Amino acid sequence: MKSLQATAYLSSLLGSDEVLTSDSDVILNVAKGKEWCLTIYCKLCDVNLLEKVREARWVDRTSIQFGSCLGKPTWWSLEEQGIVILVGSDTELWEVCVTIPLDEIEIFLNDLSNAPLELGFK
Repeated sequence: MKSLQATAYLSSLLGSDEVLTSDSDVILNVAKGKEWCLTIYCKLCDVNLLEKVREARWVDRTSIQFGSCLGKPTWWSLEEQGIVILVGSDTELWEVCVTIPLDEIEIFLNDLSNAPLELGFK
């Protein structure tokens, strides 16, 4: 069975006639092929914070709070199994958990740093 890699896409909430700034609201779509998509709302200027996930560990209480999904904050950490994204009030009480496998982390972070910004929803 072929493994599908996790990818990152950025989309803007602005109309085509509006100017995008570093403080603009954007959508980060974390996708695993056509299987699923986790939509995270954030500010464009905050996207670079995800590079710090390499040092974030849940057990050390250094998870990164980044963006929101379903009206709840998202929490990111790098664990033995990969990047873990929790959606919920905190890292103890969460509703959704998504893991990006270890062998896909560099590809995912590279996709994110090189992600073209699309206008409108992807």
